[in-house]
Amino acid sequence: MSLEIEKNVPRPKIRQTLIPFDKMEIGDSVLVPADDMKETNVRSQASMRSNKDSGKRFTVHREGEGCRVFRVL
Repeated sequence: MSLEIEKNVPRPKIRQTLIPFDKMEIGDSVLVPADDMKETNVRSQASMRSNKDSGKRFTVHREGEGCRVFRVL
């Protein structure tokens, strides 16, 4: 099987997230209701936004019928 290499194909835009990672300061948290987003998606986004280069770190904990995202660094 051979795949064709294509040039100049525009990348899809990244979907905006419900969680305001860029606005959060250390010690801030946000509750994400389970109706708005699955916990696995919240954890995945928090992991992607935790970046050694920027120095930002996030953690996620279950809380009631949702989960809470904390900025810890």
